[in-house]
Amino acid sequence: MNYQEQKTYTSVLLIQGSYYSILGMLLIYLGNFSPFYIIPDSAEAGSASKLIGGLLFSIGVTLLISHRKFKQNNSIFLLGFLTSLTFSLHHTFFLYHYEAMFYMSIDLILELSYLLVWIWLSYWKWIENKFADL
Repeated sequence: MNYQEQKTYTSVLLIQGSYYSILGMLLIYLGNFSPFYIIPDSAEAGSASKLIGGLLFSIGVTLLISHRKFKQNNSIFLLGFLTSLTFSLHHTFFLYHYEAMFYMSIDLILELSYLLVWIWLSYWKWIENKFADL
């Protein structure tokens, strides 16, 4: 991995990890999706949002911790790529079904940018592996 790829890799891990950690803490703190989603205000909704917040926080902390390693790890790559892919697919299909369309649009743009960076990094990793023997 050259210097530019290494810098991009650590930057996307730091930015995406920070974003997911902060978003997860907000969901745990707020405790309910009611202002954002059209679901009844109940104990089940509060526990589901805290569960999703805890998962987002743990994914963010994992990405933040792994940004210090300078070697590109496949499992961390898959975690970052699949998380951003999942959120971008969710926001693409369900953007107009919820009241918080503005916030989901901003999040969709962020998730698509994370996705493009992960695809770019995987392409250069493939090129590096393909021509390593030459």
